[in-house]
Amino acid sequence: LQVALARVTAEQPQQRLGSIVFNPGGPGTDGLNFAPQYGHLWSIANTENPSGKLLKEMSNRYDLIGFSPRGVGSSSSLTCSSPELREAITDLRFDRSPENLEKAQRNARLLAQACSKNPLTKHIHTDATARDMDLMREVLGDAKLNYIGYSYGTWLGAWYASLFPERVGRMLFDSSMNVVGSYDDATLLSEVGAHRVLNEIMV
Repeated sequence: LQVALARVTAEQPQQRLGSIVFNPGGPGTDGLNFAPQYGHLWSIANTENPSGKLLKEMSNRYDLIGFSPRGVGSSSSLTCSSPELREAITDLRFDRSPENLEKAQRNARLLAQACSKNPLTKHIHTDATARDMDLMREVLGDAKLNYIGYSYGTWLGAWYASLFPERVGRMLFDSSMNVVGSYDDATLLSEVGAHRVLNEIMV
């Protein structure tokens, strides 16, 4: 099993403080391009304002690391195929009819059954990805893992911190999930939060 990563090296390597690993969430979102994207944006940051000055400093002193989590993108890819055709459904946000819901549930069952037949599936999970991140830290030669995670990426970052608390450097969690309960509970809470924010915007 292979895990792909991309590195944009610190602009001032003689002042290097370590690496920053990014995860955009999902789960299942490919973060490989985060390194070149942030590397470009931070390298041209406006140093005349405080935020831009800090971004430029991070670009100068940190390697930026994007990676494809196992099963995704340029890493060993998990595919779940079935000879059965999926049902055509309309967007569940607008069509909650019993017929549409049944079709959506059937599609989900087909996908789950197909994935269960792929021997790679049992190796694609948060714990394994967190351990991949620790291997990346070691390969990069860093004593600590610095990390920026979004949405599910906050769940992954918290999981890493619970496994390797002594190896945690600086961590930034954006759009944090509740890591106290189950992942399903946290996902439902995220949907409730998104709905509340949408209502506030639309009112």
